[in-house]
Amino acid sequence: MNYQQLLVITRCLLIYILSTVPTVAVCAGETAADFVKQGDAKRENGGYDGAIADYNKAIELDPKNVEAYKGRAWAKGLKNDCDGAIADYNKAIELNPTDGSAYYGRGWAKGRKGDYDGAMVDCNKAIELEPGKVMRYHGRGKLKCDHGDYDGAIADFNKAIELEPLYFFLYQGRADAKFYKGECYGAIADYNKAIELLPGNAAAYIGLGNAKDCLGAYDDAIAEQNKAIELNPRYAKGYNDRGSAKANKTDYGGAITDYNKAIELNPKYANAYYNRGNAKRRKGDNDGAMADHIEAIELNPIVRQGLLQPGTQ
Repeated sequence: MNYQQLLVITRCLLIYILSTVPTVAVCAGETAADFVKQGDAKRENGGYDGAIADYNKAIELDPKNVEAYKGRAWAKGLKNDCDGAIADYNKAIELNPTDGSAYYGRGWAKGRKGDYDGAMVDCNKAIELEPGKVMRYHGRGKLKCDHGDYDGAIADFNKAIELEPLYFFLYQGRADAKFYKGECYGAIADYNKAIELLPGNAAAYIGLGNAKDCLGAYDDAIAEQNKAIELNPRYAKGYNDRGSAKANKTDYGGAITDYNKAIELNPKYANAYYNRGNAKRRKGDNDGAMADHIEAIELNPIVRQGLLQPGTQ
């Protein structure tokens, strides 16, 4: 090879290297993993659209990046795009059929969509793949509780607490299941434990108040709801549930005041309209009661079932 040939080859190599440098620099600075991390941070701070944009970039760079599909699915689910979330979880499972978190996430999205059976299948699969993960049992327990399987829910929370005895929300979840099952004393014990682990937990005080309400200890119930409202003055459920305790005590005027506040904070709070309607009816305001009940049904047709049982709160 003579000098001229070597010079030509060298120039060609130099041109090729220079032409690829910008691409190499971009890839080195912004990898798919980098975009996933950025997306995770945005999602955790409530920036769901920005997170989805970052996950899109990650997938463009690496179409087989399971974490990008799972992250995007989670962000979509939080935006109530359950179908989009399920599609992304499907892709993640296609890429890695043994990823328990993908099944768990898909079950969560199916649950939000109202597909209880599909959600249970996915939660069961997630636990089969990852039997030592606390949150798998917590999620399945919540799902069971929401659909009336209180014994099954309690069993799942028991397992979760066995794995991690210091998570306040596990005791709170078990307390909810016990309360709905009618085990008010057991619920009170668990709500107290949740509060012991996290003293500023307004939701636990609300649950504690409701459990005392179901035992007829209305003044104690109202005291617990007062604590909840003190901790979070903009928690509509606190006012609604305190209103119910007041109504059970036959303080209908005080109950209506609390229901008014709950509706002010959440104008689409069907239960608050329903409960206010009951209180108005008991005060003799039948027209006002009917208006509130109609509004409650429009917001949530399931409320109609309660209207077939006069006197329920």
